[in-house]
Amino acid sequence: MTFCLGLTIPAFAQYSLIVESADPVGASTSGMVYRFYVHTDDASDKLSAVYGNDSSPLVINTPAGIFNSPVGTDATAAEAPANMLSFFPNVADDSYATVNLEGEASSSGILGAAAPQVTEDVALSNGITAYFSGGNEGTLLEVNTPGGGSWSLTGDEGNASPDSDGRWLIAQITTAGEIFGSINVEIFPMGDQSAANVVRNSFDFNGEGLYAAIANPGCTDETACNYNPEAIEDDGSCEQLDECGVCGGAGAVLECGCSDIPTGDCDCNGNQLDVIGVCGGDCASDNNNNGVCDDEEIAGCMIDLACNYNPEATISDSSCDFTTCLSFGCNDPGACNYDSTVSFNDGSCVYAQPPFDCDGNCEADADGDGVCDELEVPGCQDETACNYNAEATD
Repeated sequence: MTFCLGLTIPAFAQYSLIVESADPVGASTSGMVYRFYVHTDDASDKLSAVYGNDSSPLVINTPAGIFNSPVGTDATAAEAPANMLSFFPNVADDSYATVNLEGEASSSGILGAAAPQVTEDVALSNGITAYFSGGNEGTLLEVNTPGGGSWSLTGDEGNASPDSDGRWLIAQITTAGEIFGSINVEIFPMGDQSAANVVRNSFDFNGEGLYAAIANPGCTDETACNYNPEAIEDDGSCEQLDECGVCGGAGAVLECGCSDIPTGDCDCNGNQLDVIGVCGGDCASDNNNNGVCDDEEIAGCMIDLACNYNPEATISDSSCDFTTCLSFGCNDPGACNYDSTVSFNDGSCVYAQPPFDCDGNCEADADGDGVCDELEVPGCQDETACNYNAEATD
């Protein structure tokens, strides 16, 4: 898949949104494939989230709907094995949310890469999961509630850093119609992940193009401990020092005042993150880094085109069967031997040869003489006539 925009990033633009388009890979995929990139001037920056809430809505309008490959299993980059592309080439056209991944993190070639985590308010009717997984027909993504939603990284993953072109791929969307809306991103300049260092940018877009940030939301209150001198629009994130001297802290929860949370603790109550990132959780191992505790994994086939697809499976056991439930034959409704139960066309279709129909009868015989109208030969049929024509039929 080749994407070409032909635009140059302005030297003054610290962060920009680039929307590129390309023809689909799969022959059966209609429309255009749009890829969304955020560009940075500093290779040490870390992208932590693509997000939306009631003050900065995340909106993607695709009135014609989007293409979601049935092989993709969730809202993030399609997790189909590479060898499946020869059978289902339109997997490459799948619509998904991402941070610099086009498939499984383990096969990305990025050291320490991990799939972004999708979190969203249950009150959302057109949320991230519903949009990218086909739950709302892919016509509208709208994250606009106070709880909001995002796909995010902690910042320690390898794909949190921009690629060699200074870009992060944040989404791929395939649609046959218009695409427009607003996207918000959260970035930590130079990798400093302190709350006071976060930069948030919002971009309005309409189809392919290069877009500058419309504002740099953040805390504009100079008296706040997380004041951001680069912020243009106050996003309500300003925080004050608590009685322990912690910016936006919980106050004197522990006897130590919680000003120095011990290394490894995730809150002022002495809790620690478990291996799947839950503060105070009890998960001891997640060897495949898929966010599901190892003792809760369900092995099975995770590709829903397979005959033995298991929608409850959380880890693939390589058991997918794509043949036993398939039938081969002619699936062209225009053929004489059309079979509505056939899954795959095996080239055996037989078609009527005009002027005859599938049963060998004339498609048109106005005089009912058994000779098709197109084959009638006009002439004299009286054998006593001097111009008798033995070949005449009419």
